[in-house]
Amino acid sequence: MILLRKILNKLKEKELLKWSSVSLLVRVGGIASGYLLTLIIARYYGPFAMGIYTLSLTALNLISVIGNLGFDTTAVRLVSEYSSKTNSTAAIRNVYLKSLIVVVPFCIALSVLFFSISSYIAETVFHKGGFAPYLKLIALCILPFTLIAIHAEGLRGLKKIFHYSLLHDTLLPFVCLIVISIGGIFFKKSDFIPVIAYVVSIFAVSIYGLILWFKYVKIRGTSKRYKGITWRELFSMSIPMFFTSFFILTLNWVDKLILGIYVSESEVGIYNVAFKLSAVTSLFLLSINSISAPKFAQYYANGDMKRLELTAKQAVKLLFISSTPILAILFIFSDPILGIFGTPFKDGHYALLMLTFGQFVNSICGSVGLILLMTGKEKTLRNILFFCVIVSILLHVVLIPHFGINGAAFSTAVGFILANLLAVFYIKQHYGFYTFAFLKRST
Repeated sequence: MILLRKILNKLKEKELLKWSSVSLLVRVGGIASGYLLTLIIARYYGPFAMGIYTLSLTALNLISVIGNLGFDTTAVRLVSEYSSKTNSTAAIRNVYLKSLIVVVPFCIALSVLFFSISSYIAETVFHKGGFAPYLKLIALCILPFTLIAIHAEGLRGLKKIFHYSLLHDTLLPFVCLIVISIGGIFFKKSDFIPVIAYVVSIFAVSIYGLILWFKYVKIRGTSKRYKGITWRELFSMSIPMFFTSFFILTLNWVDKLILGIYVSESEVGIYNVAFKLSAVTSLFLLSINSISAPKFAQYYANGDMKRLELTAKQAVKLLFISSTPILAILFIFSDPILGIFGTPFKDGHYALLMLTFGQFVNSICGSVGLILLMTGKEKTLRNILFFCVIVSILLHVVLIPHFGINGAAFSTAVGFILANLLAVFYIKQHYGFYTFAFLKRST
């Protein structure tokens, strides 16, 4: 308590604490809905349905990150810079409209292609012919799912943290929880229901995100004389961010993808429960990141590296304090916690321990990836993540056939730890400070 009080007393960036708290509260609602949703699928529909649901979400996330072409991350950076320097609504509208001109037709084409080859992917890649109908459902969601990401990140750039957190983290699991509950009452029990519920939720939340965006940034009134950012400038920023986002998503989802190739759907479901439990330790990191991202971009654009460092240090101290108790609980009570989802899920005990440690290292390193993204080092982060993805994939391919979900957990943890440490040392080399908790700038 004394340590916490000292840190809070030193928090000069009160906005960081204030809006991180708002984001945290909203995210807690989303996390609670997400875990309740996982609990319902696991206990009522079983490990097989949990595995099908996991593989479907894995495919959707990986395809959708291709669909947005890095425009979601570009949105938060450019919107933040424009709003802090000029408050130029025209500039923000210009970026948004140009993003849609590219993303909408590309996502539609991607959906048609993915729908067409879904049977081939199910039989050839996953060796699960029955998986094809689920992939066809997922193909329908690529555009609305991508638009959710773009609108959420745009709202984050405008510092509408409550609405960003609501759109990015809370509404999808909450709406899905409602839909799946209704489906369980009025329809016969089926493995399709969790995936269909998620599809319906994506369309509903995408419409809400569109309404929110139009509330804060009106499309009408853009001057024809206003040229704004050029296409070349926009793509030179979005393409490196696309690769960065793709590699981040790959680090987070490649384990389920490769597991789906080598093991049964039930084992994938067990692993996913362990993964989701370990991800609780990243809740505070994501909450603080939601307000830190535009601040990092703003400070860097203004050349204020002192305040950037101060914000990063304050954030990681809060992350360290908040993550440690959760880590201890998951380590000590891993079996009882997994048992809540059903006896078969206790097989994820060792996977949960390894994944939790990887998430803990992620938390104590701080917002390293975000700092690189918001300070124009997206290519550096891309290269770091590319190297880590290669290492992670190689480990998965070698270890999963022999050790199953435990091999996947070890490979994923190594990928997380390696990516964070490389980013930490790059920031130290180029900006002169460590983001580790309680380490001071060397003189």
